[in-house]
Amino acid sequence: MQMENNSGEVYVLFVCTGNTCRSVIAQGLFTKMWSAIREQKPNIRTCSAGLNTVGGLKASREALEVLQQDEGLDLREHRSRKITADMVNKAHYILTMTGAQKEQLLSQFPGAAEKVWVMGEFAYGDSAREVADPFGSGVSNYRLTAAEIKAALERVVERIFLRWAGKKENRTE
Repeated sequence: MQMENNSGEVYVLFVCTGNTCRSVIAQGLFTKMWSAIREQKPNIRTCSAGLNTVGGLKASREALEVLQQDEGLDLREHRSRKITADMVNKAHYILTMTGAQKEQLLSQFPGAAEKVWVMGEFAYGDSAREVADPFGSGVSNYRLTAAEIKAALERVVERIFLRWAGKKENRTE
């Protein structure tokens, strides 16, 4: 798979159901983690979207609170987006939170199969490792969800960087 588009950028798309919790958290954390890499790296563009959402919804209060308090990230300007063919076509990596989301996405966009993974599948090689939806469950559950996403993203960032650099991945599990 080609790692960059004509502009030299790598596109990463995070997908969940409503684009107000998990994919928002993943996008914010990934962007922060990628920017912390000191070595030469490609420009990354991130996006998040929902499979079953309406456009224009704010991120959940709990997601915003956890990102602000724990990570210093201000995503108050985020508004939900429904996934589009354009997003799928541009993306090099599409990471869903669950297997059901991956299946739904692939039923809508079957040509994207080689670039769609459950985040746990891409991070750990285990498609059964899903990120449960914390919607409506309180800030402590959002904090657990963010920690789970952050742990997976450490592996995701490493894998994308190594793929771009053409280096063999060191898989010790």
